[in-house]
Amino acid sequence: MPTNRSNYGTFVPVEAVDWGKAIGGLYDTINKIGLDREQQRQDLDKIMTDSISAINNSELLKTQSLQDYVLAGAENGRNVINDANKRLKAGQMKPAEYRAIINNVNSYWSTMSNSMKNFDATNQEVMKRLQPGEDGSAPAGSEFEEFLVKKHANLSDLRNSSYMFSPDSGEGYMVKIDPVTGQTKKVINSMSIADPSNIMDQRYDFEKEIVTATRGMKNAYTMEDGTVTIKDPMKNESVANSVSALITAMTNNTRTTAQALARYGGYDFFEDEEDRMQIIQSAINDEEKSRRIQGKPALTDSEKENMAKNVSDRLIKVSLDLNNRYEPQISPEQQMEAEAILEDLIVAQFPVSRTEDEPPRGRSGERKVGSDTEVKVNASTQDFSDKFVLAMSKGNSSEAEMNKTLKARGLQVDWNGKGWDVYKYNESKKNVDKYGNETSRGGYEKTQYVNLPWNAEDFWKVLGLKENEWASAVQRSRSKK
Repeated sequence: MPTNRSNYGTFVPVEAVDWGKAIGGLYDTINKIGLDREQQRQDLDKIMTDSISAINNSELLKTQSLQDYVLAGAENGRNVINDANKRLKAGQMKPAEYRAIINNVNSYWSTMSNSMKNFDATNQEVMKRLQPGEDGSAPAGSEFEEFLVKKHANLSDLRNSSYMFSPDSGEGYMVKIDPVTGQTKKVINSMSIADPSNIMDQRYDFEKEIVTATRGMKNAYTMEDGTVTIKDPMKNESVANSVSALITAMTNNTRTTAQALARYGGYDFFEDEEDRMQIIQSAINDEEKSRRIQGKPALTDSEKENMAKNVSDRLIKVSLDLNNRYEPQISPEQQMEAEAILEDLIVAQFPVSRTEDEPPRGRSGERKVGSDTEVKVNASTQDFSDKFVLAMSKGNSSEAEMNKTLKARGLQVDWNGKGWDVYKYNESKKNVDKYGNETSRGGYEKTQYVNLPWNAEDFWKVLGLKENEWASAVQRSRSKK
């Protein structure tokens, strides 16, 4: 699935406004006084008027969009403060509720202003984290951080936006308005933009963790199977238990699970339906552009529908949790896929050795038959294995690359979210499936091989090969990578 993580939008750096200075120490002052006496009531009234006066006398900004945004937010804040004061005097609100509303207005407004003040510097810093190191090392930020950075950068687009306070709590929200309908389109708690975890997500080094964890497990099991000696650590119960625990440790956090899916499974992230449709349309546009360049016909409606489904199936929804922290929402099917991907990475660390036993010797000591070398692999089988294992390691391009490799054998695969479904070519079949159109000759029919895991060894029957020979070929292919 094509991804589009390089275009994070642009933003206009804005002139900082020190709202904390503008509103002074109101937060501390409010907490020090009560409402037991009339004088204290008058003091609270003065605090209210001073706070409103500070907002009214705010400096003008050079950026018109930010100026409009601030003025609208200030007006809404004044209205909330005035309304709370009126309800207090009318006995409709308790003193503690009044203090909470005023405190929240001040706190949220200050947080928003500080975020605006540091907006440019923050964006520059996180963009650096997404760049590879000078030595070619992986970036510090993860694939999920790319999504978070894009969201943060897009906050600079203040068109059709307002800053509003809740009249019941004084909490502040950044609100997007649909310019056509005038209806609220998106609401973001402004405290969320000040949380570093909503901008950054440290990249998890799965390969390093796996190599370290499996270092002592590689020669843990030997068994005899007829005339063949098999060394396979995964057959050892303690090793299998350790591998299971390692997979659980790497996927018990939604962010690391999301990283595994994005890095090795070609997944992307979306927040709402608008985001999802934009990603799908972007993928279709990229494919259309590629076809034009190659001189191929445009996508048919059926092909667009299939592509939209395939892209949508590789998306992870992101939502704010109760702590205003953006978290990936991993479905049970996605959890299973992440575990299967990591299991395959771990299995690749274990060399499986299948060696023919030495045959009996004659009186003179000569060997009669057989060999003590590793299972022999046909050159064509090894060549195909090299291509297949490489294709399976291509992340979001794996399915397309595997199908290129399998086409010569009359096979195609489709990842259904749980495993690989295998299709076999039938020349007499009318093609009405995802691999062609109704007018093309022949078609692919689903075989009995359904839900095969993300593990090259499990394809031996599909390919019509001997299990031991194919397993040896796959292990050699992995050792070449």
